[in-house]
Amino acid sequence: MIKTNLIQCEKVLAKTGIEIAPYAVNPYRGCEFGCLYCYSQKNKCFKKNNAEWGSFVDIKINCVELLAKELKSIKPERVLIGSTTEVYQQAEEKYCLTRGAIELLNSNNIPMTILTKSALIERDIDVLKNAKVCFTINLHADRLIKKYEKNSPSIGERLKTLQILKENNIQAYVHIGPIFPEIADVGKILEMVYGLTDRVNFESFNYWMCPKENIPKLLPSEEIFLDERKYNEYWQNLKMKIISLNKKFNYKITFFFRPFNKFWASSDEMAQ
Repeated sequence: MIKTNLIQCEKVLAKTGIEIAPYAVNPYRGCEFGCLYCYSQKNKCFKKNNAEWGSFVDIKINCVELLAKELKSIKPERVLIGSTTEVYQQAEEKYCLTRGAIELLNSNNIPMTILTKSALIERDIDVLKNAKVCFTINLHADRLIKKYEKNSPSIGERLKTLQILKENNIQAYVHIGPIFPEIADVGKILEMVYGLTDRVNFESFNYWMCPKENIPKLLPSEEIFLDERKYNEYWQNLKMKIISLNKKFNYKITFFFRPFNKFWASSDEMAQ
């Protein structure tokens, strides 16, 4: 059972080193999906709650009110919604903090990118015209989702949501990441989403940001992450494979394959 806590936050707009946007908004802390690999587990804010990841959600109950005040003095060129949490997890059904933030950004003419893998985003179709949706599908089978993302939506649910976003002319692209070597079948995912999006991003798994106790559960072999030559060779070969596969689909593709042993360094981006 997920434990929910109502908390007061001191700040909403947070500067971010992520390429997508200079500022991020996270209406919740923690996440019911409980993905083993989630980098947020190493975020300093998470350490304010010592409960097991995936067992709690802190609800920033004053998030929308505080955001309204901050937008009077800060005018971001774009805002990322959901950099450290799933903004459309179950708590959002009741508290509507994500929707409130979207409505505020719309009223201030600030574009946004929303990171999610949840069908609940369908509820907010009416306020998403100013948004881009970055929709995650990084595993090709439900048995893998159950193993690595214990409470996440199924493949079928995610494909249905992509279809609904497309039918409503919402800009949505697929994010295949993080990619787990020897586990994720990128080719199968490209097949699944064909016709549902025209853009796909790829992100390498970040070994150094993942909780170390979960590494054995996520990787059949850690070897490529411990040897710079093997690391570079693996991701370069995968990039070439994806480019070759994409001749069939003709997606616009971008790679976020990080340099060896780095996380916030500039990504290796390649649009096709």
